[in-house]
Amino acid sequence: MVSSSEVEDESLLASARSRVQELKERDDASDHLAAAVQEARQGCRSPEGLHGLQEALQRAKAKGVSEKELQDGEQVLAEEMPRAQARQQLRDAQAKGTSALREAIAVAKTTHLPAEELVPFEELLQGAESKEAAAAQTSGADVKKQVACNELL
Repeated sequence: MVSSSEVEDESLLASARSRVQELKERDDASDHLAAAVQEARQGCRSPEGLHGLQEALQRAKAKGVSEKELQDGEQVLAEEMPRAQARQQLRDAQAKGTSALREAIAVAKTTHLPAEELVPFEELLQGAESKEAAAAQTSGADVKKQVACNELL
C-alpha cells in the first residue's frame, strides 16, 4: 500500500524535475541567444544571416529568458539588420552602374558600416567614374572629328 506522503513526495519530485528541465531549456536558450548576438556583432554579410539571431530571440522569449538579455538581442538585431541590408545593396549595386553604387555607398555610410568595408566599393566607383569620364571625352572628340570632316567635304 502506498501512503499519501509517498504520493505527495512523488508529485513533488515530478514537479521539481519538470522545473529543472524548464530551467535547463531556458539556460540553453539564453546561451544560444548570446552566441547568436556575438555572431551578429561580428558582422553578418546578408539580412538572411541574421535569421539565426531572430530565431534565437523567438526561442528565448518562449523559454522565459530575462528581459535584459532579450533587449540586448533586439538591440543588436536593430543595429545589424540595416548594415546587413546595406552590404547586400552594395553587392547588388556592383552590376547596376555608378548611380546605384553611389547610392548604395551613401546608404552604407548612414548605417555606420566600417570604412574598411566601404573602401573596395568606393574604389570601384572611382574606377567606373573615371571610365565614364574617359568615354565622354572620347565621344566628344569623335563628334568634333566628325564635324571637322563634314566641313571639309
